[in-house]
Formats: sequence, structure tokens, C-alpha cells
Amino acid sequence: MFHVHSKIEATINKLELWDRRVVQNNYESFDNLCKFLNKEEKQILTSVAGAIREHLQTLRRQLREYFPVLSEQHSWIQNPFAPHTKDAIRGLSSREQDSLVELSCDTALKLIFAQKYLAHFWMHVYLENTDSNKSLMFLMPFATTYLCETGFSALVALKTKYRNKLDVGPDLRLKLTSIQPDIKTLMSG
Repeated sequence: MFHVHSKIEATINKLELWDRRVVQNNYESFDNLCKFLNKEEKQILTSVAGAIREHLQTLRRQLREYFPVLSEQHSWIQNPFAPHTKDAIRGLSSREQDSLVELSCDTALKLIFAQKYLAHFWMHVYLENTDSNKSLMFLMPFATTYLCETGFSALVALKTKYRNKLDVGPDLRLKLTSIQPDIKTLMSG
């Protein structure tokens, strides 16, 4: 989550930089356009430059709308061993704050933190202490959409043009279950 967010922040900052370059008639950020302008020895019209700037600003605004700046409230997830401000731990209960203090002093966990990916580290912590899963809920917010998407795909496959009158409930249940049937037992009974 943090890695993706940093990539998005970099993209937003690049869009701002490119916008400043367009104001200076510098189009090196746009390789194909730059090559074309150099080859044809042309200049971009002011109206076209304005449209480019408007597009870059709209992209930046939309990215910021969909991906707002992360609050400091989740910084403890990114590095549980760093000192934390009151704002960083504000959303945690007293028990969770106590657990975080204990965790931040655990040198064995600090070694594990250095060796594992962030999500794997927090899964390791969760297995040891199942009381707190706030970090995992933040790092993997879309884990449950997989089942929804699988169910919808199975429904689409079952409800074709030729079978749209079919009651798909029982078939869909069989398609989505994770239980593997014991065919030999079913056949013998």
C-alpha cells in the first residue's frame, strides 16, 4: 500500500513538474512530441500548450481526488520501530498502543522487519498476537473483493444466453465452494 502510494505521489509531482516545463516551452517530458517538434522544426501554438497544461492539471487533480495524502495516523504501520507522535497513534486503543510499544522494543521482530516485506511482517505479527489486525486491514483493504469478482465471473459463465432461465443458485454454490467433493464416497452411497 505504501509503495503504491509513493508511486502515485511521484506521478503527481511529475505532472506538476511537466506543467512547469510546458510554461517554459520545454517538451522533453513528452518524447514523441519533442522528436516531432525537432524533426519538423515547429513550435507549439499557445492554445495547444494551454490544452496540454489543462490536461496535466486535470490529471493531477483527479489523482489527488482518488488518492489523497496519507495521514500521519498510519505511519506506525510503515515503520513500527520509529518513534511515534501522538497523531500517529491517535486511532489506536490503549491496548493497541501498549502492544505497539512492546513490539517496537522487540529486537527479534526488528530483524524480521528488515528481512520481510511489510505485509508479510504484519502477518507474522498477527500470527503471534491475534488481538491486533488494524495494520493488516489497512495494508490489504481489497482482499474480500476477490471473492465477489469470482462469484460474478461464475454467474456470468452460468447465465449464458442459452441458459438464462436456469436457476443458478445450486450451480453457483457448487462453483464457488472451496470444499472438494469426495467423488468415491458420493458414488458408493
